[in-house]
Amino acid sequence: MAWHREIPVEVRSKKINYHEQYPAMLADLSEEITSIILESDSSTFQFFSPEARKKKTLYEDFLLLEHIFRPRNLPAAAEYINHNFYSGLEREVDVVPAALASVVDADELPMVISDPTSIDASGTPLNLPQVNLRETPDTPENRFYRYFLENLEDLILELLETAPEGYLKDSLMGFRDEVNILLSAGWLREVRTLRSLPLNSQVLQKREGYRDILRYFFMLDLSLRFTWNELEDAIEGFERRLSELYEYWCYFKIIRILEDITGDRADPSEIFYLRDWKVSIRRGNSILSFRMDDVRILLSYNGRFTRDTGCRSYSLPFRPDYSILVDVGECTYFIHLDAKYRSTVKLEDFYEDVDLRDRMEELERDYRDGDVYKMHTYKDAILHSRGAYILYPGSEEVVFQEDDGHEVPSVGAFPLNPGGSEDEEGKLRDFLEAVILELMKYKN
Repeated sequence: MAWHREIPVEVRSKKINYHEQYPAMLADLSEEITSIILESDSSTFQFFSPEARKKKTLYEDFLLLEHIFRPRNLPAAAEYINHNFYSGLEREVDVVPAALASVVDADELPMVISDPTSIDASGTPLNLPQVNLRETPDTPENRFYRYFLENLEDLILELLETAPEGYLKDSLMGFRDEVNILLSAGWLREVRTLRSLPLNSQVLQKREGYRDILRYFFMLDLSLRFTWNELEDAIEGFERRLSELYEYWCYFKIIRILEDITGDRADPSEIFYLRDWKVSIRRGNSILSFRMDDVRILLSYNGRFTRDTGCRSYSLPFRPDYSILVDVGECTYFIHLDAKYRSTVKLEDFYEDVDLRDRMEELERDYRDGDVYKMHTYKDAILHSRGAYILYPGSEEVVFQEDDGHEVPSVGAFPLNPGGSEDEEGKLRDFLEAVILELMKYKN
């Protein structure tokens, strides 16, 4: 009799730090899709209602939980709320001796003085309805906070039912214990059960701590309410799909950088194409528009440049991942960026020393020369292009300038690693701003 047993196998890429960067990409992209709901002028905002969570894989949920329970995320937000929770004023009316009444409730006054025992022989009131305002944590925002923690606990318990022994189960048990501690906060005992979601609350949307809770709620419960096939395909795939996930992630980083440089805010409806509850990213001729002084700055995703298009290549067709267009009136200048996420291991490497190959792959975090050659092709073949640059999960930044002292014309590579990449984003932002300012001088 033949026996067999199923052995789960997980294929991980060594190109990025799996436990840090992969969940960070998922969390960032989930947060971006929730912008459709959070925007008050979105067509979905006022029609929102919660649904049952879409069934996802254990590991997909677990990765988002790992992100949420990092010390700087939920624990930090909860600590701030515990020390600075938003409180409201609860109105109570008590009948007190007239001499002690300082704030009289006009609505209750007729009922009180109609009682013969509250009036003396001369018609003077003996008792008056006193309004008392008591500070209370029982607000819709705190009910939402408690609701989020309780749902988080339910999710963790659900995952624990099927989690295998080892790292996954131990982590989930740690998450469960942490949620139990948060739910045991004394002030939460006064907070009642949530009856409706206060999504239009300015406290939830803007107040420190609470806005993070709202973001984590959307991330876990609602981000995949929308069917984003591109993202779901990337999550379900392997090495090839990880490159697509990184490409989407870089796109949103560029959007946020341009928002910071210009002070303009991109409309989510111009980023996503929404039909019913299915969404996809707008590509090609769909262009996001920003403005810096009197100069238009545009961003396209997968824009196509051929000999027949208005913005054209004089040779073969090209489709950079992202193109920044700086419109100075007389001419439009282009800056191109390509997301490069892929392993450098070749097929023949599998026939060499495996341990040596693995060590080299883990250490190798440089850009590839062939990718820089491609940036030269973009810059030279697409008319009015002034620069082209690689974005990749690595460590080395380089810019090859044609003329010293000028940011453009140039080609190069910029490291952009998911999770904790503030410094890298800052350097890319400063460079792009310098390039835009230099191109704006062409207007004069």
